[in-house]
Amino acid sequence: MYGRYVLMSIKPVFTEEILSGFKKFEVRSKAGIILRGDTIIIYASAPVKSVVGVFTAGRVTTLTHDELVRIHEQLQGVTERDLEFMKGRKRSLLIIEVLNPLRLDEPIHLGELRRWIPGFRPPVNYVRLRSESPLPALVLSKLRP
Repeated sequence: MYGRYVLMSIKPVFTEEILSGFKKFEVRSKAGIILRGDTIIIYASAPVKSVVGVFTAGRVTTLTHDELVRIHEQLQGVTERDLEFMKGRKRSLLIIEVLNPLRLDEPIHLGELRRWIPGFRPPVNYVRLRSESPLPALVLSKLRP
């Protein structure tokens, strides 16, 4: 897992589904480019408020909500709950294939993140990390072998 990194905030229920292997596709409102091969660093939002794992982006597709409704049954782990959550979104939706999900040995809580990265604020959706960001090295050091 080297190269391009994206920090993504995900609700804890979806985080667990990704890390358990149940959810093979993540659905997001499009806020920027995510490419095949990007390493997605998972920040579990409240109440967890921690970086908990990573996955590699596989195929990335852009769809409308109506298109997602038509094909969601072909996307393992995309449920009616996802469809309802994304209903009414004006932006295109990104469908990101989840490959190689890995859980950290220990979550990195928001307080620890702020000690390592002063002023750290988790994104509302996702953000591409700059090459000089210390976050990828911190996360990779805490992955389960």
